Amino acid sequence: MRNVLKFAAWLAILTLAVPFLILSLPVLLVWASIRLCGDGFRPNRAQMDEETQLMQKIHSDLVRMDQRVEALETLLLEDSYSRPDRGSYV
Repeated sequence: MRNVLKFAAWLAILTLAVPFLILSLPVLLVWASIRLCGDGFRPNRAQMDEETQLMQKIHSDLVRMDQRVEALETLLLEDSYSRPDRGSYV
């Protein structure tokens, strides 16, 4: 009787453990491959710094361009008000 209970216990453990192992194996393989590859998915510090500088330059250039467009709009409006015979540019 005791052997039957041990066998039933092992059978229950295997019945639960085998599907768990089958389902967890792909997850463990992906996790291990990511850990072995290192930080391949993350950009390194130098790339991040370079991208930050590029974005800051683009932002400052866009701010300057906006100021120039506003200055040109001001010039066009002043010109249209000073010459009523030419009509409006707006």
